[in-house]
Amino acid sequence: MPLLGNRFEIFERSSSFDEVTPLGGFKTHPQGHVEVWDEFRRERQDLRRFPYEYFPRGRVNWREDDNTYLFLADALVFEQEMHQILLDDWHLRSEKVLFLRDPHYKSPRFTRAWRGM
Repeated sequence: MPLLGNRFEIFERSSSFDEVTPLGGFKTHPQGHVEVWDEFRRERQDLRRFPYEYFPRGRVNWREDDNTYLFLADALVFEQEMHQILLDDWHLRSEKVLFLRDPHYKSPRFTRAWRGM
């Protein structure tokens, strides 16, 4: 979710629910952030100088036990309400989604600048 110029952009990769193989009671996109970010950087020259962990990021997993989606993300994704854009894009009903702030997705280099806006 880079801030480029004066605007935010959301970069996402998703998979059809039926295309993803379940593993250990969960379904998740098969690619990791490093691989996906490398694809974006090949497509967009303005992103090449940024490592994958520079911008806030997250992941959505589906949990079989209770048919719930787990939306794990940097706290900034929720503070800026960008998660709602993804819920709308992916047609997910919020009552079937748990929103979880995950320190694994923290983007410390960008955090101070983002919060100062």
